[in-house]
Amino acid sequence: GFFLFNSPLAKIRVARQVKRFYRKTIPDETFLLHLIQIRFPLIVSINPDKYISEAFDRYGINHNFKYFQHSPHGNETEEIEKPKMDSPLVYNLFGMEDRDESLVLDYHDVSKMLKSIIGTPGLPEKILSYCQQATTYIFLGFQFDKWYLQLLLSLLSDKERCEKLISVNKRLNDHDTHQFIMHQFKV
Repeated sequence: GFFLFNSPLAKIRVARQVKRFYRKTIPDETFLLHLIQIRFPLIVSINPDKYISEAFDRYGINHNFKYFQHSPHGNETEEIEKPKMDSPLVYNLFGMEDRDESLVLDYHDVSKMLKSIIGTPGLPEKILSYCQQATTYIFLGFQFDKWYLQLLLSLLSDKERCEKLISVNKRLNDHDTHQFIMHQFKV
């Protein structure tokens, strides 16, 4: 879920708490090792941490790391190399933990992020074109009962060339949501 802030100062305090949370949290090293061994040219994370990038660093695997900024011109000046198998790109869609202005914390931030993805300037061109050319998507750990992830599924599954949407997650507790996701988006 997202927050509803009663003041800009409250949002800043939560951004600092997010930063402390990710500094104190120790990720599952076995999971990260398995993840980076799968050779994907592009890894899009909805978490604002650097765990995946740091795992690539620890194991000496060449890669690039970038994050989405929902500020008006944050992505226009960012030079991003095209994702490649031998130099994968880790891209944080919901910002970066130590860049308060990039974090997606409330529905206003989500709205700005979605508008910029769908409209101009949107995602950096090299990321957007790569995602548009993909024919298979694998989702790990997503909660598909959230409206914004259903919107993302809708944007991805609307393409005629999209063959599969795959979810690695346990069954949803709500039977109606489970049926809707399976039948509407063919997950």
